[in-house]
Amino acid sequence: MPRKRTIIDASSAILLVKTGLFRCLTDAYRVVMAEAVYREVSRDGYPGARRFSDARVGGKILVLSAGPETALQGEEILTGSGERETIRLFFQGEGDFVIIDDRKGAGFCRNTGIPYINALLFPRILMFAGGLSESDCRKQTAQLLALGRYSKEVAAVAAGATRERLSRFLPS
Repeated sequence: MPRKRTIIDASSAILLVKTGLFRCLTDAYRVVMAEAVYREVSRDGYPGARRFSDARVGGKILVLSAGPETALQGEEILTGSGERETIRLFFQGEGDFVIIDDRKGAGFCRNTGIPYINALLFPRILMFAGGLSESDCRKQTAQLLALGRYSKEVAAVAAGATRERLSRFLPS
C-alpha cells in the first residue's frame, strides 16, 4: 500500500529536526516540501539545513514548486511564501494532509477544510501507530512544547487527541 503524502511547513520541519523526529516522519510518510519552504530550511547556518539537504538528495523529501495559477481566495492572510506554497501544493493534489505550525496557516486550513496537524501531534500519531512508547511520546511532546510556541489551548487539545480523531493522519 502506498504511503500517505504530507506537505510540511518550515516551522514544523525545523521542530521535528530539532527533536530528532524528522527521520521518523520521512520513514512513515512520503514527505513533500514546497520550494519556498526548502529554500528557507536549507540555508547555510540554519538549524538542520544539512539534514534537509541530505533528505532531498537521498529522496526522503520531494521538493515541489506551487505555481501562482493555484492562488487561493483569502491566502493573503498567510504570512509567508512557504505557507502559501504549502497550501497551494495541497490544492494541487500533492498531499493527503498538511503539517503546519503557523497560527494563521492553521486557521486557513481549518477554515478551508484542509486536513492538517501541527508538529506537536506527531509524537502522539507515532504512539498510536506503534512507533513510540507512551513514555517516549511524553518525552518528545515535552521537547516540542519547550521548543515551539504553543498556547495552553493548543497543548491541551494535543494532549487530549484520541486515536479516533487522529486516525486519518496515521501512516498507511
